[in-house]
Amino acid sequence: MIVALRDRVKTLKEMAERARLWYAGIEAWDEAAVAKHLRGAGDTLRAARAALAAAPEWTPAAVDAALRGESGVVGQEEERGDELRAIEFDRIAGGKRFDATAPWFIELLADIGQA
Repeated sequence: MIVALRDRVKTLKEMAERARLWYAGIEAWDEAAVAKHLRGAGDTLRAARAALAAAPEWTPAAVDAALRGESGVVGQEEERGDELRAIEFDRIAGGKRFDATAPWFIELLADIGQA
């Protein structure tokens, strides 16, 4: 922000006044500007807001999935080379045996003093 304002202001007070735009909430919308620049975007923005509000975590993968309208559990999918993505609920069936001898699990137990 300082870089953006430094050539436009002469005093710290003036910088603070101009920087307020980035930190204060929007008090009122300029209806003419909204009509000009956001024409037809209302439904898209409302859908994006609802999807983001429903996302339990704001990781990049979760936000990407929410904005694309995908539901599932974000995790590393083994069948896709451990790609981090929203795995569809119907593909998460459980029933896979847990390998308590896996090196990562043994290391975890050692790290938390349970080995």
